[in-house]
Amino acid sequence: LKGRISKLNVNLSLYFNDEQITSCVTHQFDSPTNYGMEGGPVFKENGEVVGILTYKYRATDQYESLARFIPINNIKNCLESLLNNKEYDIAKLGVQVMDLHVAVSLDIVTWTDGLGIYEGCYIESVVLGSAAANAGITGDSVAIGAYLNDEYYEIKNSDYVSIILSRYKQGDTLKLVIQYKDGVKEHVVFNG
Repeated sequence: LKGRISKLNVNLSLYFNDEQITSCVTHQFDSPTNYGMEGGPVFKENGEVVGILTYKYRATDQYESLARFIPINNIKNCLESLLNNKEYDIAKLGVQVMDLHVAVSLDIVTWTDGLGIYEGCYIESVVLGSAAANAGITGDSVAIGAYLNDEYYEIKNSDYVSIILSRYKQGDTLKLVIQYKDGVKEHVVFNG
């Protein structure tokens, strides 16, 4: 069966009893899939495996043939950790966040308008002792960018943070660019 990728880097959150237990980055594609195919490989035309199917949207008028898969590089990182008897853990910042546009619409934050900032990941609070706290990040701030090793990523909303964290591997350097009321600061969150 043939299909095409329709969306890249879509954050998938998993819930249990109305509480989010984890999230991961997926790609959305429109190839016809059947229930029971979850966990199977997704191939490119040349036979290369590009991911593992996670789920299919319920059949509705809008989403008849849409499904998501976890990118193969994320799977490889997990398997490499397990084969080396290491625990596989997605990097965690230890922050309470929401999309900036949501925080603005709820009047949680108003100072960003004066700075012309309309996109980003609003950091409402930081968990004491977390990676973010240890890096000096404080609440009532906005993550607007990140450096993963030497590559810069713009942060437009909270999904971008999840995507960047999913690409982080043990030994990488992750630096967040944070907008505060009084200016922009860079914080090294993980360093090798």
